[in-house]
Amino acid sequence: NGCSYWHLRSAGDYSDSACSVDYDGYVDDYGVSNTNSGVRPALNIHLTSEISPAEKYNVGDTVSFGSYPQSEVTDGELKAKLTELAGSTDGWTSYGYYSCNEETEQPEQGDFMKYVDVKCDGEKYRGVYFTQYRPLLTYYAATEDNTWQKYNGYEVNTQYWFKYEPMKWQVLSYDKETDNAVVLSKDIIDSQQYYNNHNDRTIGGKTVYPNNYEHSDIRAWLNGTFYNDTFSEKEKDAIIATTLDNSAYDEEYSQYDSNSTTDKVWLLSYDEVHNADYGFDTGGTRRAAGTEYAFCQGLWKDNNNVYGDAMCWRLRSAGGFDGSSACLVDYGGHVYNYDPSIYVSSAHYGVRPALTINLLSLSTEPTIDDIIKSVINNVDTIKAVDIENGVKAIAAADGIDIAVIRRVLPAAKIVDKDGNEVSDKTHLATGMKLMLTGEAVEIVVLGDVDGNGEINVADARLALRQAVSLENLNGVYLFAGKVGGDSVGVSEARKILRAAVGLDDSKDWLANIK
Repeated sequence: NGCSYWHLRSAGDYSDSACSVDYDGYVDDYGVSNTNSGVRPALNIHLTSEISPAEKYNVGDTVSFGSYPQSEVTDGELKAKLTELAGSTDGWTSYGYYSCNEETEQPEQGDFMKYVDVKCDGEKYRGVYFTQYRPLLTYYAATEDNTWQKYNGYEVNTQYWFKYEPMKWQVLSYDKETDNAVVLSKDIIDSQQYYNNHNDRTIGGKTVYPNNYEHSDIRAWLNGTFYNDTFSEKEKDAIIATTLDNSAYDEEYSQYDSNSTTDKVWLLSYDEVHNADYGFDTGGTRRAAGTEYAFCQGLWKDNNNVYGDAMCWRLRSAGGFDGSSACLVDYGGHVYNYDPSIYVSSAHYGVRPALTINLLSLSTEPTIDDIIKSVINNVDTIKAVDIENGVKAIAAADGIDIAVIRRVLPAAKIVDKDGNEVSDKTHLATGMKLMLTGEAVEIVVLGDVDGNGEINVADARLALRQAVSLENLNGVYLFAGKVGGDSVGVSEARKILRAAVGLDDSKDWLANIK
C-alpha cells in the first residue's frame, strides 16, 4: 500500500524493543536496533506566529516596529493617576528647546518645556508640561503669538499625557536576498528643528553651513533621543546602519553638500521622495498626518488644509535659498527646495524617521512585555504588576492551575522556586517563574506568602510577623502579603486568615490592583 513502519518513543514489551506503527497503521513493537523504520517528527508550535513575515511584504505595506508617544490620554481618572505617579514637574526632564534671548537676539536653550515617562498597568505614557510656549522658530520669543501649540489647543502650566503606541512603518523597498527593508514612518511623529540657528561654523578647518546634515540637530536627535526612546535592545539589533548620500538637492548648490554618514535612523532625501520605486509616484503618496503628540510639540496644523490631516515634514537635503534652508514636503505632498520659509531653525515642521530593518526580525521571540500581555489579555484572574525596582511579574488569585497559562502560551515552561518544572495540574504559587524565550517572569499569588501554592494559616502568621517587624519579606513574597494594597499590616494578615477559612476571596484583592 506504499506505507512504511515508523517509530514511536514508548518502550516495547522487551528491553531491546520500542513501539512503532506498521504499514497497515497497527501499533506494534520492533527492535530498537532496526534501521529500516521511518521517522515522523512531532513538535508544538504557536499557530498564530509569523514564521516568515518577510515573504508577505511589498512596497507600500505596513509593519509595526518600536513604540513612541502618540495618542493623547483623555480619561480623567487615568490622567490623575499618571500625574500622581509622575510627581512634581521639578524632577521632569527638560527637552532643551530653544527660544530667542532678547539681549543677544540669538536662540538659547531653556527648560520651559519638560517631559517624563511613566509606566502604569503594563502600559507606558509620556507626560508633557511647559511654562512657556515653544516658538515656531528658534529666533522667536516664547509667546502665544509665535507658536502653534496654543493654536493646536495646548496651554501653558498644564500637564498633558500621551500613550506610547506601536509605530507604523511604510515599506519603501525590500531585498529578497537579505530580507532587509527600507521603511518610513507612516505618520509625522514629532516636530523638531533641523538646526538651532543660522550661523556658519568652522569644523576641521572647513566652513559648515546651518543646513549641513552631518552636523545637524535633527540627525543627532534621530540617532540619540528618538532611537533610545523608541526601540528595545532587541529591536535595535534588527536595525541596520545605512550609508547615506547627503548632497544638496541640486548640483548647483554643491557648496551645501554634507559628508556621507552611516546612520541607524535618518530623514529621506530630495531624490528619495521622488523615487517611484519607493512608491512616491505622485504628491499624494507623500502626504502624512501628524500625531497628537507631534501637535503638542508644536507641529504646524492648518485647519483650513484642503488635504485633510496631512502636514509638512522635513527632508535631509540642503535647500537652494541659502545655507539656512533645507528641503521639506508640504501638506499637499509637494517638495519644497528653494524657499526662504523652509528655515533649518523652524521648529514647527514634522519628522518622519526612516531606517533599514531586517523583516525577519519581526518574527523574533516575544519579549517579557509580550508574554505578560498574552496572558493577562486572555485570563481574567491574572494581572501584570511591578514588584519592586521595575521587576515585572504576573499576579494571580489563589487556586489557578498552570494549565490556564499553558492554554495561552503552549510553549511556556513554568518552574517552582527551586527551578524544577511543574505539571499543568499544579496550582500557581508565589515564587514560581514563567520561562519563555530565555527570560523569566516572576509569579505571585496574592495571599500565598510562603509560596506553597495555597492560602492557609501559615501565610497569615507570616504576614502578621512582617507587620510587627519580626519577618523581613521581600520581592514577590512581600507583594503576596500586601494582598492588593500598599503595605503588609495587621489588616492584611487578617484578610489572609479570613481567606484561609473561606471568608474572603483572593479574586477581590486582585480586582483592587490598579
